[in-house]
Amino acid sequence: MTSRPGASEPSTGLSARLRSVVPALRWLPAYDGGWFRGDAVAGITLPNAGSVALHEALGFERIGVYKEVGFKFGAWHDSVWYQRGLA
Repeated sequence: MTSRPGASEPSTGLSARLRSVVPALRWLPAYDGGWFRGDAVAGITLPNAGSVALHEALGFERIGVYKEVGFKFGAWHDSVWYQRGLA
């Protein structure tokens, strides 16, 4: 089996390029999985019926709305926040 050129040099490969663009890829592997216990949160720009339905179907509970905080497509939009316990 032959390896691709540069395979022994991870600093020049795709993973190194991804780590330079997505900094979390550098520190996330060192995290302990136990640190992620708690709650998951989701912020959704409204209107977005599909995303709201998905999060509610996954057991997320609506916890609040920020009024007209996001501007896209030439208009101001509300942002709704959901939370779900993971433990």
